[in-house]
Amino acid sequence: MSNTLKTSIIALSTTLVLSGCSSIIPNLFANSDINGDGTVSQGELAMSLYTQTLADGTYASVTAAQIAGSGVAGVAVGTTTPISAANAVGNYKLGTVKLAANHATVEIKVDGQTYTMFTNAAPVTGAINGRNYTAYAFGATGNGDRAGVLNGDYSSLTYFLKNATLDGTGNLTSYDSVSMIATGLETPEGQLPPQIVSYSGYYVLLVGTAESSDDFTVSVNFNTDTMTGTLGSGHSQTNVNAGLSGNRFSGTVTAAATAPSGMNGEIIGAFYGPNAEEIVGTVSGTAAGQGGSGYIIGNKN
Repeated sequence: MSNTLKTSIIALSTTLVLSGCSSIIPNLFANSDINGDGTVSQGELAMSLYTQTLADGTYASVTAAQIAGSGVAGVAVGTTTPISAANAVGNYKLGTVKLAANHATVEIKVDGQTYTMFTNAAPVTGAINGRNYTAYAFGATGNGDRAGVLNGDYSSLTYFLKNATLDGTGNLTSYDSVSMIATGLETPEGQLPPQIVSYSGYYVLLVGTAESSDDFTVSVNFNTDTMTGTLGSGHSQTNVNAGLSGNRFSGTVTAAATAPSGMNGEIIGAFYGPNAEEIVGTVSGTAAGQGGSGYIIGNKN
C-alpha cells in the first residue's frame, strides 16, 4: 500500500484520523463446511446463518445496499458480555448495517440488539491497495458507544465499540464489547475468476485494548479452492491457510515461527463485487496468549 487509508479502529470511529480455535459442530451442519475439512467451525456456522446480498446488479454499490431496505447482513467477530445464544456462535455473531440516505446515522444490529448512532465527522476517502474506500464515523467523540464504517465499492467493514473509554491522549482503555462486521455485495458463484488471483490490503488486530495494524497479501487459487498468504510482518507475522466454497473462504491463521505476537485461530470471509474485485475477512483467536479479533480488507493486485 502507498499512502493508504490506514485508519485505526479508534480513530475511524471518532475523529477519522488518517495514518499511513474453532470447535467441531455435528454433521447436522455439514453443508456449512466451507474449507472441506469434514468439520464445521464456529465461524463457518455463523456464515451460514445469514442471507447473502449478491453483486448481481440489484445495487450499484455496497453503500446503496446499506441505505436500501433493512441494510446489509453479515457475520461479526468480537467479544461481548453477555452473548445471546440465539444470535451468536462462540466469538461470532450476526450483524446488519444500515445507513441513512444522507449518511447522518447508522443503525447496527448485532447480537440481538439494535444501536443507532449519529455521525460525528465528515466522511473521508482514501486508498487501500490503489482502490478508493470511504470511512464514516458515528457515535461518541469521547467515552461511549462508537462505530466506524469503511466502504469500498462492494465490500464493507464496520466495527462497533460498546461503552468505550479513552485516556487523555485518545488511547482505548476499556470497552464492554467489540464487534467487527463484514458485509457487502458478494460475488455470484458463476462470476468467480477461473485462475489464481492475489489480493492485498489492510490488516488490523485488537488484543484487549492494544491495537496493531499492518498490510496483508493472500494468493487465491479459484481452480483448486485454496488460499494462502501472510497477515502482518515481523513479530506479529501470521500465516493463512484456507479453503473456498463458492465466494466464501474459511481456514486457519498461525503465528510464524519467529513471531511471538502472531495470531493463532480462525479466518473466515468472502469475495465481493461482480468479479471478486474485493475481499474482507474476520480473524478470531489468540495472540501472545490473549484472546483477540481482527479483520482484513483489500482488493485485487
